[in-house]
Amino acid sequence: KPDELDDAVERVLEDDGVGIVVMHDDDMEHLSRGVRERVEQSVEPVVVVLGGEAGSGLREQIKRAIGIDLMDED
Repeated sequence: KPDELDDAVERVLEDDGVGIVVMHDDDMEHLSRGVRERVEQSVEPVVVVLGGEAGSGLREQIKRAIGIDLMDED
């Protein structure tokens, strides 16, 4: 399963028609190190990881996606 997940995620990241990818944090744990790093650094498409502790980075992912921090009070 991890190899199939890596392949599927890489195909989605290379698809120009995809702008946002939503993944569950459990799936992130099954990715190889290289694919996981690529997911974490991806700007386009933006990869949003939900569930567990991974959701804590949602603010930063949204900021990276749209270029501004919606929660900034300044």
